Amino acid sequence: MTDTLIKLAVQAQFRTRPTLRSVVAQMLTEHLQEKYPPLTLPVAQLRLALPREGGGRGLSPLVEVALDYLASGIFPDLTARDGLDAYLSDASGTRLSFEQNGTRHYDLAVVEALIRELPVIVQVGFQDALMAYWNMPSDAGGSRWQWFAGILQDQLRAAAIRQLAGDVPALQRINQLTDYPARETRSQRHGPESSLHAYSVQTRLVQGETQVTVQSSDLLLVDGKQVWLCNLSGRIEAYASLDAFGQALGSAHGRPVYRRQPHLATL
Repeated sequence: MTDTLIKLAVQAQFRTRPTLRSVVAQMLTEHLQEKYPPLTLPVAQLRLALPREGGGRGLSPLVEVALDYLASGIFPDLTARDGLDAYLSDASGTRLSFEQNGTRHYDLAVVEALIRELPVIVQVGFQDALMAYWNMPSDAGGSRWQWFAGILQDQLRAAAIRQLAGDVPALQRINQLTDYPARETRSQRHGPESSLHAYSVQTRLVQGETQVTVQSSDLLLVDGKQVWLCNLSGRIEAYASLDAFGQALGSAHGRPVYRRQPHLATL
């Protein structure tokens, strides 16, 4: 499969992946229905009808209000103006209500509280949504995890053949990983003395009191003193030792803006 075909296949497989907008909309839907079971209108049709300076009301889509709050930390002013209150409406601006010991309107303080807690919980919600999505069956059978793992496995095998054909021991080592990705299976097949380990690479960027951790998509293979960095682009870089790799990763051209601290996570 050519690089172009692989790219198109991956795009097609993950075109419907969760986005921040979809996750926020789903979380709002679930939490609003927990508080107000009668509220069955799709969240995409919900609006905050807010009094405007100069008269009248503006309709702000509830999902947009939530996304704006996540980005800025600013929530709309719900204060009544010129005798006009704020309320929850549908897309046409009609005030929404429900029956419970008479007609009642939705409490915007409850809606506001739900949105204000999003910064604390949205990361977990996003993780749950991504996990559920990746575990769904792919068009080719198996889960999306399994399908994508197969693509990466084939790509690494092909890259090793192209670039390491003259280095038989190195090619054999990488084939160990592509044939037996799980370390336990690899040890059972090649014996507990097998020293091939695979790592993902995290880089911690430090500047003064500020620290940012960057997760790399590269795969680092270590077999004793032999080290190979396998890039997602298909390039395989060899290093004389793990120290040499660390020095290369930590080096910067010119004066560094950040101090880099590599960290390896065992796969």
